[in-house]
Amino acid sequence: MKKISELLKIVCFAMFTLAVATTLSSCSDDDDDNNNGGGGGNGNIKTCYFEADGQRWDFDYAFVQYDDYEVTIVFSDIDLMHYFTNPDDVKRGTYFNWVNLYFEECSDIPTGTVQSSGNDVTGEPAFNIDMETHVDLYAAMNGTYDDEDDASLWYTHDWSGDRPSQMQITKLGDNSYRMDGGSLNLLSSEEHGIGLDSRKTTGSFMFEGAITTLYDGRTRSMTVVSDKSFGEWLKKLKGIRK
Repeated sequence: MKKISELLKIVCFAMFTLAVATTLSSCSDDDDDNNNGGGGGNGNIKTCYFEADGQRWDFDYAFVQYDDYEVTIVFSDIDLMHYFTNPDDVKRGTYFNWVNLYFEECSDIPTGTVQSSGNDVTGEPAFNIDMETHVDLYAAMNGTYDDEDDASLWYTHDWSGDRPSQMQITKLGDNSYRMDGGSLNLLSSEEHGIGLDSRKTTGSFMFEGAITTLYDGRTRSMTVVSDKSFGEWLKKLKGIRK
């Protein structure tokens, strides 16, 4: 099995204070029922959703990290920054959905037609995308997560290379983009990881709006410097779910 969590590579050394959290990008769509007081953001995202198998999931927040040869973007339907800075607000039944999108062989968000990983030409930018539903934030944060009780639904692009996908990306402004993955070939599973024998399906991803920068590894710059790291917290959260 290839764990989706192993594909997620958020590594940064920045921490955002609550004041910074108010600058997080937020979808203009109605909040998901799982938001649990996650905050409202600043409305810089026009649309952000993932569709597959007749279902649609909307996402409210977008974070990006730039590294030397990889760019990682996290889209979430709750304000994870709020819970990072207010851990006492994480109650039982706090769940969220998220999309993780990262680009290989590049140090900036690529534009134009980008191929999915597994079918790219060496040296050309390639994208990886995966989505997970019903992530138990309370259990993960409190050390009680048990993958036997995990009711998550997983999707990822077909990384075998047999069914390549494309994404059209247009830069709209300094931090604003339109990302159109209108016809994605996917692997899906309700188990705790995805292998090449997982169910094959199709879906789509759409994003238009501004993205909040967590950390820029090219210049080693961050929005706010502190003694803790929101990015490291995300990394730990993903590690718990392996």
